[in-house]
Amino acid sequence: MADATAAERLRDGPEGYLHHLADHLENPEAHPFEAIAAALQGEASLMPMASGHPAAQASERLRGWVDSLRAREPEPWARLLAGMLNDPVRMRSPIGTRLKALSPFAGKALVTMEMRYGSSELGGDVSALFAAPLQEAGYELKAGERYVLALEPDAVASAMVVRTRKVAPSRDDGPFPAVRRARRTLG
Repeated sequence: MADATAAERLRDGPEGYLHHLADHLENPEAHPFEAIAAALQGEASLMPMASGHPAAQASERLRGWVDSLRAREPEPWARLLAGMLNDPVRMRSPIGTRLKALSPFAGKALVTMEMRYGSSELGGDVSALFAAPLQEAGYELKAGERYVLALEPDAVASAMVVRTRKVAPSRDDGPFPAVRRARRTLG
């Protein structure tokens, strides 16, 4: 009983819609789309005002996004997971693990690369990707350490690459970019 109550609290939390989304992706007949829309109701109510879309159009956009996830299209999945990748606790959480397992990237190390002017920044599963070579060399993964890993030029030649964001934020960055911006601002 306590587990069920805790699960319901998670579903009703600020990211409860992710649990409904995962349920729907696993079994659309048992978990209808409307559960996702209802879980987003509080946040989605901000969306039409913020982006100028009427509620019906917002629902269509959400349905299109969910359909693209169900079809396992890489770009929408990359955008969804990119928000979790640089937060290891969130990515290793039950919902992060569950969503990654449902994605076309299941079983793969996901690395984000953000281009800067003259440099780039890597994030995501970088330490998981390089843990084996470091441990084989006798090193431990711990804070404050810096390593140089020499890779063959074609070491990442078979990597699947998916762009998640254009230089400027785009309306195509998921179903409700205004809600995500508001969530980041409000904490």
